[in-house]
Amino acid sequence: MIINTVSSTNQSYTDPWLENGMTYYYYVTAINSAGESHGSNEVYATPGTASSAPQNLAAGMINGQVALMWQPASSTNGSPIIKYNIYRGTSAGNETLFKSISNSTTSYIDTTVQSDQSYYYYVTAVNTGGESVPSNEVTVSEPATTPSSPQGLIAAATNKQISLTWQVPSSTGGSPIIKYNIYGGPTAGEETLLSSVPPNVSYYTNSYVVNGATYYYYVTAVNSVGESVPSNEVSAIPG
Repeated sequence: MIINTVSSTNQSYTDPWLENGMTYYYYVTAINSAGESHGSNEVYATPGTASSAPQNLAAGMINGQVALMWQPASSTNGSPIIKYNIYRGTSAGNETLFKSISNSTTSYIDTTVQSDQSYYYYVTAVNTGGESVPSNEVTVSEPATTPSSPQGLIAAATNKQISLTWQVPSSTGGSPIIKYNIYGGPTAGEETLLSSVPPNVSYYTNSYVVNGATYYYYVTAVNSVGESVPSNEVSAIPG
């Protein structure tokens, strides 16, 4: 049936007399002095308002990936959910749109996270009425582990002393380095703890050596969780 007529200068129309959740079908005709055209292609739409937020969002770290799960909105306001939008950020309240997923699932695995970093998430529901308000916000971070080993240990021998230098570990394990432990001895693989240095120091000089003897060394990094595996082993002969 005809619902309205507009002037030839208009190419749009808004139908205000609708009920949310019901599907309506439309076509348009043009009229000139000779009469009315055939109908245009037929279209349809279902009006509605945005749904309520997804409920009870939860997150957990599993094998270096973040698993998200939530429950559907308590009300879709007469219009079915089309998709879910997942927002992610590295600080609370600063999430941006990360992923949109099908309405057929209420879970997602984020495989793009990095260690040593906390992540914040919330989820929204989208229907024909728009996007819902956010769900509850959740945060997750990978548990701290021991650091990786110091890198590139080098030994340089001079008269009655051996100087060691190294580079910082590639990973702190999610907890700051507390100190470095220096191990040494006259037999490869049987080094004992010689000394410890602060985390901002990456060198050590051993002056308790005898010229002409061979000495072996390695270094470890320590954080609040524990001690790393040893660095590469080096040797030197003072003289």
